[in-house]
Amino acid sequence: MADHTKTHEYLARSTRDVLSDYMGDEGYEIADSLKDLNALMPAVLAGRPADKQVSWGITRRDGKFKVMILADDDTDPTIQGIVRSYGGVFVNRLTAEVHSLDPTRLNVPISPLLRERTAGASIGHKSGYPGTLGCFVRKSNWIGVISASHVLGRNNRSRKGDEILSPGSPDGPKLHSSKIGTLEDYFLLSHFENASDNYLCCQDIALVKIDVANFGDVPKVTEVWSPQDPNTPMPIKRVIGGRDVANRLGERVCKVGRTTGLTFGILDIVGLQRQRIVIADSDPGENPTERDYVYTNILAVRCDYGPFSRAGDSGALVYTEDGCAIGIVIAGTEQYSFVSPLDACLQDMQATIL
Repeated sequence: MADHTKTHEYLARSTRDVLSDYMGDEGYEIADSLKDLNALMPAVLAGRPADKQVSWGITRRDGKFKVMILADDDTDPTIQGIVRSYGGVFVNRLTAEVHSLDPTRLNVPISPLLRERTAGASIGHKSGYPGTLGCFVRKSNWIGVISASHVLGRNNRSRKGDEILSPGSPDGPKLHSSKIGTLEDYFLLSHFENASDNYLCCQDIALVKIDVANFGDVPKVTEVWSPQDPNTPMPIKRVIGGRDVANRLGERVCKVGRTTGLTFGILDIVGLQRQRIVIADSDPGENPTERDYVYTNILAVRCDYGPFSRAGDSGALVYTEDGCAIGIVIAGTEQYSFVSPLDACLQDMQATIL
């Protein structure tokens, strides 16, 4: 296996920076306490038992920033010490699955309200499975849309210029009339077995250049469904990140996705480190193969009255009730959905939201 010393060092620095930024001197002390746990990488990396996997991030309780530890075993003395001494929050560790469709879930229906080419619509690579159109963006002198890299990049198999469809197959036919544009770029997802040093993922984003002649009317701004009424469009005001997102911890957020339409959840974690996410590494006609990826510095939304996202919702834009975009859905469980931060995603693509 490759030498991942540089990645381990990066994670230690990142943990220290995130915790100290939000919790001051206490954050430094907690980061020091986590040194031993930080050396125990997830089982997929170090061959350790699953119950030794640990992730952490920042949450807010009673108006104060707290460290949240996700693990299978709360009897570890380090975890107990952090929870007891610093008011840390313990949650059972969650292994998430990406929320694009795969061969085993092709019967997942599309939301009947998402038949138009708008934020939340079905989108897919011509040779892949569908996810969700996130938002409209501008890059240089052209207009595009974004979705998740694992949807349109097909686990690093896709190439620039590949045809992108909306609705994606099998939601719609593989015809020229379904083509909305071509793949311009996507963030490469590093798997720990293939990466020479850095196997961490954060910006899970793909950028599509719209074919205006085939797309139809391109909106001047990204509009999403109003939290009060799905039939009422609401413009996205701006993208927020960093401290601005952390200050929204505990607030209700929304998303519009290809499968579940408009759903609500509670923004519960920012700066989440070392989250394990399973991606089905397959193309149509192949036997699905699941592989583990490690995401860091992502967000987590706690489900509110049912799952926040399901298979097919990957790429969906996550936004606050007052219209600020914060990220795009990448994966989830019954309890949490995991979100790639939009500010970092757009910066990586050198694009701005419409």
